[in-house]
Amino acid sequence: PKSPFRIAIIPADGGEPRWVTPESQSSLAPRWSPDGREIAFVTMVKIDSPQELFVVSLGDGQIRRVGKSASHQAGFSHQFLNGYAWALDGRHFLYFDQLPRPEPGYGHYFMDLSGSVIRTPVAIPINSMFAVEWSADQAHVTFTGGDPHDIYIAGGHGENPRSIVAATMDRQPQAPSFSPDGQTLLY
Repeated sequence: PKSPFRIAIIPADGGEPRWVTPESQSSLAPRWSPDGREIAFVTMVKIDSPQELFVVSLGDGQIRRVGKSASHQAGFSHQFLNGYAWALDGRHFLYFDQLPRPEPGYGHYFMDLSGSVIRTPVAIPINSMFAVEWSADQAHVTFTGGDPHDIYIAGGHGENPRSIVAATMDRQPQAPSFSPDGQTLLY
């Protein structure tokens, strides 16, 4: 069956889309690599399978599987879908997922392009994480998280997260983004 969720690139001034993911699987949450040569995306091979992270080369169209959600939970949830970001070196990802059992809670993981988790997860006392972004020097990471969804800032490895903008009934902050110099957040 064809999926309605595919990823395409299109010139900013319009034109015909170039499809970069197959019709046969749902492909969501695309992210450009830092050098612009690849696109990472999240998919499920089957509807009841865990989320997986893939990378497609824009040069030759080759798609390779990077890894599965560490929690291996089936279904689209926040794990990879909105909670991952490329490292500036283009060889690593930061993502948010459940900690392996028997540990309770969630953590930040670092994964290389082979799918290996390369650092012990940093446990965080927050039950969800979206819109992850590193500062340009990768000394900090910002994200929307918790319930309600506050804006957090943490160290570059996800350590010591702290809320810097609290959600209220009248204000629901979303999608924080660092300024190029890393001194200001936009949300």
